[in-house]
Amino acid sequence: MKGYSNELYILAFDHRGTLTKGLLGVEGRSPNEEEASRVSSMKDIIFDGFIEAKETGIGTGEPAILVDETFGLQVQQKAKEMGVKFAAPVEKSGQKVFDFEYGDEFGEKIKEVNAENFEIGSSEICALGIEMDVILSGL
Repeated sequence: MKGYSNELYILAFDHRGTLTKGLLGVEGRSPNEEEASRVSSMKDIIFDGFIEAKETGIGTGEPAILVDETFGLQVQQKAKEMGVKFAAPVEKSGQKVFDFEYGDEFGEKIKEVNAENFEIGSSEICALGIEMDVILSGL
């Protein structure tokens, strides 16, 4: 990662559309409260496993997570409280063409979330021909 000299091992569980559509069958609509709660619970379980692995020990490098705010806000908050490095996605889930999750307000959302790093899928970066530091330079 540019500007980060240590090995960083990131467990990515920022999936939104994959979980709602693929596991719950939600298509063409937003998930209802129960469905959203189920996805949030899945993210809690993944984070619990991450913490277990982190406490067991990782040979080298530093563990971190990539988790979305939509269903994983509680995980982001726990990570902050526990001093776990985390990144947050800024792209809309499931889009064929890149778009920011919060449109022109993405910069304010990045400041609000206050994650260590932010992620745009590598295919989107390549397709746009830009690097993350260029996107964030205006913040």
